[in-house]
Amino acid sequence: MNSFSETQRFRQWWIWLLLLFAVVVIAVKINYRVTIVDGAIVSKHLSWQISRMALVMLVVVLFWLLRLEVTITELGITYRFYPLQIRYRNIQWEEVEKAYVRIYKPIPEFGGWGIKFGRNGRALNVSGNVGLQIEYKTGKRLLIGTIKRDELEAFMKGLYEKGIVKDDEPTANLRDRY
Repeated sequence: MNSFSETQRFRQWWIWLLLLFAVVVIAVKINYRVTIVDGAIVSKHLSWQISRMALVMLVVVLFWLLRLEVTITELGITYRFYPLQIRYRNIQWEEVEKAYVRIYKPIPEFGGWGIKFGRNGRALNVSGNVGLQIEYKTGKRLLIGTIKRDELEAFMKGLYEKGIVKDDEPTANLRDRY
């Protein structure tokens, strides 16, 4: 059975530059304080900014670990946004009204990248502006971002031809939508 698989990670240079900037700013502000009373050292401690550094480092580790894992087969879609979603989520094609690859605008439509909610439903995306739009029979919508546009389009075309899933315009060239 054929499948489409993809794992995306937050590896954009500008994200890491911002995180590095935050680490440097907080590191520069860390102060070691010594309290002296009557010539004797009463206490030694680091300022509360060390907790800020720990929080920023936790965010850095989280961004390093974050990954969107997607597998699409003739049976359905399996995905997770690890480590925020520990278990894989499954979508059976029987639940889907139609699914198609489309260009989207991450910031106006969903408020950016990550696990997002917007006027067009929910989105799981890491980078870029192309994704698989899933429209459930219930009316809900989910967009799963991709960086493998050509491979995803080819795989979805095969599913359309087999009648496994419906496209919004099955006879249209996928590139004509953009």
